[in-house]
Amino acid sequence: MSVEKFQNLAEQIVACPWLGADQQEEKITQIADLCRFISSYKPSIDIEDAFSHKINVIEDEGIRKGVLFCDSKGLTLGHLIFHSLMLWP
Repeated sequence: MSVEKFQNLAEQIVACPWLGADQQEEKITQIADLCRFISSYKPSIDIEDAFSHKINVIEDEGIRKGVLFCDSKGLTLGHLIFHSLMLWP
């Protein structure tokens, strides 16, 4: 993602009247994380909507998908065990 596009998204977030300062900071951090994810995973992915919802909407090869980031510090051991069990056939 270009610096100009990131700056444009950040400006849209700051201009949102329904987001408080803490929420704006969180969304801008999510945008930065999303940009890092896209650049390392698949640079052709385009961000469609990154501030209207908790889920970031991207477009990958013409298909709309959602990306949700969560804080791993909030996960409990029970969550980790459950998810690791889901990986085994």
